[in-house]
Amino acid sequence: MVPEFYAEVLSPMTKRRSKSKPAPTASPTPAPPGPPAPPPIFASADTTKKPLFTRLPSLSRILSVLMLLLGIVAVGALFYKVMVGFFVPLFLAALLVVIFHPVYDWLYNRIGKKKHVAAAGTTFIILTLVLMPMVVVLSVATSQFTSMVSQMNFFDVTDALERARKQVGISLPQAEKFRRLDELTDSLNTSTLSAKEFGEIDQETSLSEFFTILSAVLNDPDNRAEISNNIDESIALIAFLQDKVEGPVTAEAFAETATSHLQGLQKLVKSQHVVGDPELQSESQTVQRDAPQSTAGIATEDASEDATEDATEDATEDATEDATEDASEDAAEDAAESETVAQLSAEERFHEKSVVASAAIRSWMKTLLGGTFLSQVKLVANPSAEDYKGLLSHARESLQPRFVSLTSATGSFFLQAVIGLIVLMIAVYFFLVDGAGMIRTLMRLSPLDDNYERRLLLEFDRTSRAVVLASVLSAVVQGILAILGYWVLGFESLVLLFLATTLMALVPFLGAASVWVPCVIWLGMVDQRWTAAILLAIYGVVAISSVDNVIKMYVLHGRSQLHPLFALLSVLGGVKVFGPIGILVGPMVVVFLQTLLEILNHELDNGPDELEETVG
Repeated sequence: MVPEFYAEVLSPMTKRRSKSKPAPTASPTPAPPGPPAPPPIFASADTTKKPLFTRLPSLSRILSVLMLLLGIVAVGALFYKVMVGFFVPLFLAALLVVIFHPVYDWLYNRIGKKKHVAAAGTTFIILTLVLMPMVVVLSVATSQFTSMVSQMNFFDVTDALERARKQVGISLPQAEKFRRLDELTDSLNTSTLSAKEFGEIDQETSLSEFFTILSAVLNDPDNRAEISNNIDESIALIAFLQDKVEGPVTAEAFAETATSHLQGLQKLVKSQHVVGDPELQSESQTVQRDAPQSTAGIATEDASEDATEDATEDATEDATEDATEDASEDAAEDAAESETVAQLSAEERFHEKSVVASAAIRSWMKTLLGGTFLSQVKLVANPSAEDYKGLLSHARESLQPRFVSLTSATGSFFLQAVIGLIVLMIAVYFFLVDGAGMIRTLMRLSPLDDNYERRLLLEFDRTSRAVVLASVLSAVVQGILAILGYWVLGFESLVLLFLATTLMALVPFLGAASVWVPCVIWLGMVDQRWTAAILLAIYGVVAISSVDNVIKMYVLHGRSQLHPLFALLSVLGGVKVFGPIGILVGPMVVVFLQTLLEILNHELDNGPDELEETVG
């Protein structure tokens, strides 16, 4: 059945039905019988003349239609640019007219069917019952949010977070010392090189070049002292944390292992040579001392034999001197190579010991803190004060330009809001007075069939009531019920919580629970009021979130709704494209697309007449 609101609009709609399907004409009156016609000369001859080709429109008419279409497109683009800034006020006005039209009808009948008076009264009711409360709530909520941020104390927040971490079981005693030990472990594992030399190493660096750079760093007295101090500090931290922090019994054995590896690494660093391996050092010195003598003796014997064969003493002496010089050079090269090999072997041992020591420290920390996953969670969930300050400064740097631009644009934003509110109220008034005539004019100009246009109007009415009346009414009721619970339990900034609960109740799947569940967590883990937290959780499940189904079932009367997945995606996509108004626009776009597809299906199957039966 067609609602009463559309009776005035849809009653005179016969223009396209008469064009789309012509009415059957009355059968002509039979002519009186006359003399029989003479038989044709040729019985098979066709007396009607049929054209070979259908007559085409003239070129001038085709050009005229094309120019008309181009003009419509150009003017339509300009019209869009002119009116796009008023899309939100006009859309809200149409929604409010659909929802409050029963109020207009009641006033219209009570005051003697005076359109202008009834429209003015309905507009005033909308202004006082809908728009003004929204403005007041937004203003108070903004003020409460600003006050809450300005009064927020850094130490109060850290204390609250520490209480919450203790409740969850991720509190980390001596967090600063654990973080320092973690930094020292990283330095032992990867950063024994100074920052300058470390920047010269990449994936293409050969192993010999790597150990050459490592040797240069270790030979630097300052760097050797820094590495030695880091190792001593790591040993002291392990002993302190093992004594002060409670953990499993097996952690003590891991602590002893880590300390042993660190002490061995300390011996290598404090030795006299590059990495101080005495065995490799003595081997290198022996090779350097013995290589020249053995090589020179062998070369002398060879030279003497050659000189005896030639039988000249001068040749023997010259050959002996040359052989001795060559042997000395070869011995020096062999000694240098031997020293390099010994040095690289020692450096490999140093690098290996540093990696093993770092792994031992990691194993001890994991055992002491409850395992691999829990230890990482504790380290991440217990940031230092510097990390907090860095996070706050980063947030300030990110938000400050936005606040500056917002402050500079406050005047223009306020002016646009006032203009939009005025346009909204004027549009509501004229939609109530001349809405039927506007719709008839649009339907007359539209190339769509009247049945299709009527279907779209009915879908707009149904969707407006489903999305706006059902969803908004349910959200407001959930906000009111939630604010009662917040007030009883002693929460502050009640208007801000009411606004947050109401807005989140409009989002499918998330709903009001996305606000009252964090409140439950805050009561239990931060304020340590577990009884109040349990009561709020029960109240939220039984009263706040359950009233949504009751209100929508009562308002919609079992009419079909959007699938929850499409409802969520349409709301999120609508907010991204249209802003906050997208909460209402997004679902309506999806419903209109579904309606157009159904109309196309009817057109392909049955045509507009069959659609009229389903609509009517």
